[in-house]
Amino acid sequence: MLNAAPPPTGPKNLRGSPTMRGRGGSSRGGISKRSGTQRIRVDKDGDLDMDAPARPGARGGRGGPGGMSGSPGSMSTRGSGRGSIRASGSGALRGGMTRGPPRGQGLVEITVLGWVESKGNRDSLVDYLERKSAVKIKKSRVQQDALIISVPFLQVGEVTKWDGCNFAGSTLSITAANAPKISSRKDDEMLAGALSKKTEKSDTIKILETVLIARYDPNAKMLDLSRLGEDPTLRQTGFFDLASTTSKMFPALMLVADRRFETPADKRNAVHSVSLAYNNLKDLRVVASLAPTFPELKNLSLEGNLIPTWKEMDNWKFKFRKLEQLILAGNPIVTVQGYKEEAIRRYPSLTMLDGVMLDRPPPVKVGQSSGSERSVQVPMPLAVKSGCVIDESGVGMQFLASFFSLYDTDRDTLLATFYDEQSKFSLQANTMSPRRHQAGAHIPSKPWEAYYPASRNLTRVYGGQLISKLYIGTQAIRPVWSDLPRTKHDIGDGKLWAYDVWPIQGLPDINNPLNHEGVSGLIAMVHGEFEDVTEDRPASTTPFRRSFDRTFTLAPGRGPMGLRVVNDMLCIRAWSGHEAWQPEPISEVAPGAVGAVLGPEEAMKQQKMVELARRTGLNAAFTELCLAENGWDFDRAFAAFEAAKAGGLLPPGAFV
Repeated sequence: MLNAAPPPTGPKNLRGSPTMRGRGGSSRGGISKRSGTQRIRVDKDGDLDMDAPARPGARGGRGGPGGMSGSPGSMSTRGSGRGSIRASGSGALRGGMTRGPPRGQGLVEITVLGWVESKGNRDSLVDYLERKSAVKIKKSRVQQDALIISVPFLQVGEVTKWDGCNFAGSTLSITAANAPKISSRKDDEMLAGALSKKTEKSDTIKILETVLIARYDPNAKMLDLSRLGEDPTLRQTGFFDLASTTSKMFPALMLVADRRFETPADKRNAVHSVSLAYNNLKDLRVVASLAPTFPELKNLSLEGNLIPTWKEMDNWKFKFRKLEQLILAGNPIVTVQGYKEEAIRRYPSLTMLDGVMLDRPPPVKVGQSSGSERSVQVPMPLAVKSGCVIDESGVGMQFLASFFSLYDTDRDTLLATFYDEQSKFSLQANTMSPRRHQAGAHIPSKPWEAYYPASRNLTRVYGGQLISKLYIGTQAIRPVWSDLPRTKHDIGDGKLWAYDVWPIQGLPDINNPLNHEGVSGLIAMVHGEFEDVTEDRPASTTPFRRSFDRTFTLAPGRGPMGLRVVNDMLCIRAWSGHEAWQPEPISEVAPGAVGAVLGPEEAMKQQKMVELARRTGLNAAFTELCLAENGWDFDRAFAAFEAAKAGGLLPPGAFV
């Protein structure tokens, strides 16, 4: 929850050329990199622009390149709740300020739980916390299952930010229940220097709070920071008057956002998505502070910026380890060779890139000390997985639940409910697909005759028929549906169905034709089967079945359910059963793939190397070195890796 009191923080580097350390989340600290300071050029509109000439009279300031201009992001549309202020509840943005506590120099007690279940002891835990936080622990004592440590008041935040980290195989809970929120001198300087006019720190905070509240959608749990250079509040209050204030604006915005939350869990629950679309960013130095502020983001949009290569993304290397969806469409980086593979390597939890679902890459190569390589292969073909549904609001699943029953019983009502004059429908009759015998079924003498007139099978249709058999609008679709045979879908038998639902951006906005960025929507892909309903079927026979694949593109509409079908593609094929999409057990490594070649002890080492490489991203040589130096104890090796990573001791070449 975003609250008025400032959060526990220690010294932070929130200047224009951000040098950040990880602040928690799954990354648990990262290798921070300091980038050199550079003069930022600002055009007369306040946009950051590395290539524009400096405006006469403007003073240069610190900060990296990357401007703030463009159009709103398109990760999701802003709901009606945008700009509203909720009084309470997780994820609510609340305006207003409270006076911070006086600074103090005494010791504050911090409670550490979860270490009893670990393989470590009290002394190793104290050493671990000191390495992680770079804070000297003055006192420590054990009280039942808790370790109570005492640290200086101003350094409480440097310890508590490691809440949730892993220690010797266990997750730690680190809290300072009685510690007041504090702010560092650097934080105060950042807020004081964010405006060109002489302004009180409290006024700067109120302005930035106003911007955050207006751009936060509690229903979508999204913070829309697109087109910041065009934000009227930021422009009118002078954030873009000078290069020095422009470079401090985003870090100050992140600082104010961070102070609104009581705990990392509140922050994690309140903000799932952030859009930085259309900000004219050439690299990430100006916005690097997003990573430590929201380390556990699930969705991130950088659409429509100017990022050329992955090198310009290095400020977020080893960050956002739980990121599931990334949008970089509209950046030059998408043309770089190996773009998709590098995105998967950098973000291990990524499932969708630029609106397209990803297949995770297969084999993990494990190096040997002799320099040779063995390859532990994933069994091929990959196991069949259950459907992927990314539909937080449930709109897509509600649509599917009602569509097929209406298609069987009342196609006119279905058209009036979900289709409009811009909706598209096409049908493909695939007569060449694999088929299974239907014992006792009544097979028509010409089983495909009813489907041929409307079929747009691109292997058989040419010329003008490519256009004439794409049916646009309800008036064109209705007669086609009327001529198609009646059907019966068994919606009660789940094993007959396979479906995937995922979000997509940039669909036409029928409510606002001037919105050239479009709106968010869904793609729903369905595989199943149905029965032909015929009046002349003999009672002694079973119904004739067909298999089908149907893909819908859905967007906000004006109909009764507020949903419209943008595109409906139906492929009808011979019946092939439903066994092909039944989920199978997933085995990452084929049984005996390692043990058949190596002895038991060596096979165990290889399996530990595979797992450590998967969890850390280390290359083969560093994976083996890490385990060997820790006696091949997996938990010790993983803890040592985290300590080395937090201390900046690992070179870039240590990772795959």
